[in-house]
Order: sequence, then C-alpha cells, then structure tokens
Amino acid sequence: MSKQRERMMKNELLMAALIVGISLSACSSMGGERKIGESWQGEPIDAVVQRWGIPPGSMQLSDGSTLYEWGNSSSYTMPGHSYGNVSVIGNTATFQTTTQPAIVMNGQCTRSLTADASGRIVSWAARGNDCCWAAIAGYCKSLMNPNR
Repeated sequence: MSKQRERMMKNELLMAALIVGISLSACSSMGGERKIGESWQGEPIDAVVQRWGIPPGSMQLSDGSTLYEWGNSSSYTMPGHSYGNVSVIGNTATFQTTTQPAIVMNGQCTRSLTADASGRIVSWAARGNDCCWAAIAGYCKSLMNPNR
C-alpha cells in the first residue's frame, strides 16, 4: 500500500471516529440536560412555559399528572477538505489531489417534563442525539431556570 493511500485511510478513519465520538457524546453524557431538568424540579409548569414557550405536545396521565414535550432539531455541516501529494520521478513531477466531501449531521432532542396535579414539575427526561451535554452557555443555558 502506498504511503499516500495509507495517509488517506488514516484521515478517513480519523474523520469517522470524530463523527461517532460527537454523536455518542451527545447521547451518553447529558450532564447539561440533568442540570436543566433539576433547575425546574418543584417549579410550576407555567414558569417553564414562560421560558420555553408553549409545548407542542402534552398528555394527561392516569395519576392526574401531565406530561409536556418540547423538541428541537438542528443540522451541522463539517466542511470538506482537500490535500495533495507531489511525486517526483527523474525530471517529472506529478501532483495528485484528494478531496473529502462535506459531511452533514442532523440532530434532534426531545425534552419531557411531568407536572403533578397541582402543576409542579416532578420529573424530567431528554432523548436524542443533539441534547445538551453542558448547560454553560448559549441555547442550553437559556433552558435553565434563571432563578436557580
């Protein structure tokens, strides 16, 4: 196998590992979602609605509590890149370019809060591949209860 092909395969494996790592970290380390949910524990659902907006979905449960759901989706583009190699044999130089295409990754996250019959948050959950792994800035921080 040529050095060039070997280098190209290493770059492709590195890119695949990066994509898998990003996807798995979003699913497996939801410390931000835990902080978001805990910040609303015991608070009235009306306070969450004021902060997050009207939930697109809700369901009355048999114990008198209500499950509320909000969702978001996003798309990320990892830019493509090109690299080249020059081979010189005698007086002849050959330049070969390899291009890796851009990769589009789609993500989504659904957040659920359950309020008891009095309207207080008693539990929370999040699922998806684009949930908050940290709640320190930006969109994820905006989901936190500002009073905690």
